[in-house]
Amino acid sequence: MGCSLILGYLSDRLHKLYRLLSGYLG
Repeated sequence: MGCSLILGYLSDRLHKLYRLLSGYLG
């Protein structure tokens, strides 16, 4: 349960960072 929550949090963070990087490069 806790592991899933942490995984979801990390996934969200990575996704936002990826979008930010994509917007910066694009």
